[in-house]
Amino acid sequence: MNPQNIIFDQAAMKRFVVDVLGTRGMSAEDAGVVADALIWADMRDVGSHGVFRLPRYFAIMDRGDMDPKAKVETRLKLPAALVYEANKAFGPVAMMKATAAACEQAKAVGVCYAIVSHTTHTGAIGYFSNWAAERGFAAIVASAGSPNMAYHGARVPSLSTSPVAIAVPGGKHGPIALDMSTAILGIGRLAQAKERGETLPEGVALDDDGNPTTDPAKANLPIPLGGPKGSGLALMLECLAGLMAGTPLLAGMIAPGGKVRHSHNAIIIALDIAQFRPLGDFQADVENLAAAVKSLPRRPGFDELLLPGERGNRAYAASVAQNGVAISPGTWADLQKLGGKLGVALPVPR
Repeated sequence: MNPQNIIFDQAAMKRFVVDVLGTRGMSAEDAGVVADALIWADMRDVGSHGVFRLPRYFAIMDRGDMDPKAKVETRLKLPAALVYEANKAFGPVAMMKATAAACEQAKAVGVCYAIVSHTTHTGAIGYFSNWAAERGFAAIVASAGSPNMAYHGARVPSLSTSPVAIAVPGGKHGPIALDMSTAILGIGRLAQAKERGETLPEGVALDDDGNPTTDPAKANLPIPLGGPKGSGLALMLECLAGLMAGTPLLAGMIAPGGKVRHSHNAIIIALDIAQFRPLGDFQADVENLAAAVKSLPRRPGFDELLLPGERGNRAYAASVAQNGVAISPGTWADLQKLGGKLGVALPVPR
């Protein structure tokens, strides 16, 4: 955790988020879902997907691409498949409804493939896969949205950074959970680098002319992780989410004359482990696998071998222990401006 970060009580920060979203007519229940997802990210030290996003959500609402009053509707329901029409709802609202429903369906038939159509920024997508894993499910969650990353070899926005999260129930240390972007460095991380004036590593972003840059003020286009591998994965997620739902996004936006709007499609695949084998036996095997990995001989410079999600789990445990949410000074300044503009009482730092 950055020692310069400012600490707030969880309940106070949640109250602020709920009150701020309430100024746009969002119900307290839906606003609470959004607040929980954002604060979860901050507590895991993933500030790029935490309350840092709140002012940016207001900008998206102002453009008409995000509806705080939207109702998520069931478009298709099969024994092992669901499609939801989000109607521009806040991502966490639509995704939580779909994740819970997918898990419930999987209890009956073992697995469920759910698609969320026309949603918006989901926040930290690992929030939903972890939620499922904590309830005994294996989950794969992914999102495909508006173009904000360069296709491998292209110099213009042509793909979504398409995050992917996979989580399985673990033992005493919680789920093993991979949560990654198909970009080397996602849009949120680039925005944080701009805020902090941090020089970027070589080979992670392009400027508006498609040239590589390490200047955070000029870096607006992430480069895909692994070059053709990252761009290929992002493209396939567009096929599995948008095209499957009948609501494709990329082709119309990246074609000549296309207009880029904020929109996402997402998928949730839930597997009820208990339908395949006893859950406790699965968790024991996960623990054995984790122990085997962590006992491997280490290369020089590595104090330990970390499992997917382990660093975030530790940060979250530390946040819970102090009942605190840590945000950067820049994010706090943005929240102060937002609260002042809307007339919403600010949380008091510790």
